[in-house]
Amino acid sequence: MAGELMTGMTIFKSLLDTASGLKDIHDATLRDQVAFMLQKQILEAQAAQFALVEEVGNLKTKLSKLENWETEKLRYKLERQDPGVFMYGLKPDMDNGEPDHKLCATCYNDGQKSILHTDHGSGLTYWKCQKCGFEEHSGRFNISGNRNEGAGWMGQ
Repeated sequence: MAGELMTGMTIFKSLLDTASGLKDIHDATLRDQVAFMLQKQILEAQAAQFALVEEVGNLKTKLSKLENWETEKLRYKLERQDPGVFMYGLKPDMDNGEPDHKLCATCYNDGQKSILHTDHGSGLTYWKCQKCGFEEHSGRFNISGNRNEGAGWMGQ
């Protein structure tokens, strides 16, 4: 962005030099050529200014998102689920009316809030992130209580 700013300043200096030289040109054809060149430089300067204004707007938007994320991530703490799966969970009293949920640690560290989807079965919790594709399970596999209920050849 500093490069574009310097380019813009150089163009404006050139415009001023050209405009001040117009008063000394007595040949109409030459004066018209210089006036045309001046108009072209003015258009280039306006394009450079527009690009800078757009860049400033993009940077303001990006800064706002970063500031919002910094505030949002204070609501979460890193948690370990057995057998060693890490994710971010809501801190106590920070739910703001939201149901309890966990965030993907990878996405969290990339500055994104991605709620992990869960499924439960056989004593395990299956975790999946729809953004980055993270998949893992936590908990302990439970085989008690279902041995003789006709679950395949081992239950017979």
